[in-house]
Amino acid sequence: GLLRADLTVTTNAGDITFGAALDSDDSDTQTTGKQGFDLIANTGGSGTTRFNDVNSIGTITTNADGVTVLAGRLVRTNGDVLFSDSVRLAANTVLEANDVTFEGTLNSDATTSARNITITTSTVGTDAGETIFRGVVGGVARLGTLTTTGSGPTIIGANVNTLRNITFGGPVRIGASNVTIDAAGGTIIFRGALDADTSVTDPSLSLLSVAPGGLTTTTFRFGGS
Repeated sequence: GLLRADLTVTTNAGDITFGAALDSDDSDTQTTGKQGFDLIANTGGSGTTRFNDVNSIGTITTNADGVTVLAGRLVRTNGDVLFSDSVRLAANTVLEANDVTFEGTLNSDATTSARNITITTSTVGTDAGETIFRGVVGGVARLGTLTTTGSGPTIIGANVNTLRNITFGGPVRIGASNVTIDAAGGTIIFRGALDADTSVTDPSLSLLSVAPGGLTTTTFRFGGS
């Protein structure tokens, strides 16, 4: 589907399904200077919002009701992505945006299908682009791999669980107490600084991996930055 204007879809008790790839009419850039049209999806009654590929739109926002299913290989926005509900991966997914926020949990769609996700944030103006996990990752059905890239920080506010490698390409801030990052048989790689978010009291971090040499980090430091 092609967005020709900012769009809000709301259901009282039902699902929202975008069966085809989503894109944005580039005339919006020419007329307003904004990079693509924005999409807001509000379900009711514990509904499901389902996306296939999203090629390039402005922003994506979902409400806290129900669950969002990412069934395509690519979700790309020019602005922010905010998932206020829980998210399930039904395919290996690449997510590209400015800021990416998971307010709820993030899981694979089944324990027998561990999905991979790569999140790439980009700088927009003075915003370096953050990836924020406020809910547990892989608590019900582990992810396969988790990779974050971009110059902005990844903020981890709950436990993270995968079956294989976890790679943080930029700085990481621990945003909660008693966080565990568990890569099972994979390697946990920190390519940037690892620190605690200054808003957290008594942060602690446990790293679990049964792989040989299962932890790689460049700078490990708690105490605020």
